[in-house]
Parts: sequence; C-alpha cells; structure tokens
Amino acid sequence: MELREILDDIVRDDKRASEVIRCLRRMLHHEPTAHRRCDIRDIIQEVLAIAAAELATHAVRVEVELAQDLPRVTVERVEIQQVIMNLLVNAVQALAQSPVEQRTVHIQAQCNHEGQLLISIEDNGPGIPGEALARLFEPFFTTRTEGLGMGLAICRRLVEDHGGRIWAENTGDGARFSFTLPCVHEESHGG
Repeated sequence: MELREILDDIVRDDKRASEVIRCLRRMLHHEPTAHRRCDIRDIIQEVLAIAAAELATHAVRVEVELAQDLPRVTVERVEIQQVIMNLLVNAVQALAQSPVEQRTVHIQAQCNHEGQLLISIEDNGPGIPGEALARLFEPFFTTRTEGLGMGLAICRRLVEDHGGRIWAENTGDGARFSFTLPCVHEESHGG
C-alpha cells in the first residue's frame, strides 16, 4: 500500500511539473492561456498539499485564514498556483535562520475595499532589507547568493496578466507579500 502511495505521488508531481513547464512556455511565447472560474480556497489547499514535505522539512507551521464570503476568480489555475507556491517557498526560505519554534507563515485571502480578491503570505522572518524592497520584482534581482532573481519577476508578470497587482512590505515582525485578482461577481437570479 505504501509503495502505491509513493508511486501515485511521483505521477502527480510529474504531471504538475509538466503543467508548470507548459505554463512557462506559454508565457515566454506570449500564448493565450485558458482562464477558468476557480475557488481560491481550492488553489491554496492544492499548493499546501504540494508543499507539505517542504514545510515539514523546514519545520514551518502554516496558519490559513480564508474569509467566508470569498468570490470566485477567473484565472489560469496553474499560474496562480505558481504565484502562491513561489511566495510560500520564499517565506519558508526567509525563516531558515529563525528558531524552529518561531517559524510561522500566515496565508490570508479576503476581499479588499476595492472589491478585489486579496491574497497575502506573511512570514515572521528578518524582513526585507530597505534597499532591496523597491527592486524585488525586477528580473535578475535577488537577495540570495544562490537565487536567479526570476521567481518574483515571473510572479509579477503572471499576476499582472490576470489584471491584478503584487507588492511586498515589511511588517515589523517579518515580510508580507500580497497580490490582488479581479473577482467574478455571481449574477443573482431572481425567483
């Protein structure tokens, strides 16, 4: 039974990697993507399932706070998963030097005052150096010695292609990355 689960995980991860590669190819070639109506709750839960091993390896606790009345969004699912995954992995890496018992990432989704979906991923790490904050989303800019500096630039492109915006800020207790997506407002049918 355990071997079957391992093989199923490998197949699932292989399919996911193929989807990510197709997504990046479409983006590089400026090909249109298939946007579908999605529930952000499902997308966040899928990302957390995919990242479970990484979170466990680094002993990071994740707190998720999803508003009850979240509207659906019309997105290319894999692209938004990639944005959330990249921001989550960055948060985990930011906590590498923190004591194990303090490693926490908080994920929040709610509607903002402009009627957009607002997703935030916040860590309680050291924060972002002030001089780096303004350049984080530039291609090839990185604050890490081993980074390529493309992850956040790709996130920015994907979010903006969906009609949203992305930004980062220091919270005093770490860093918060937030992005917005336009909501799908359900039509009410009178009866």
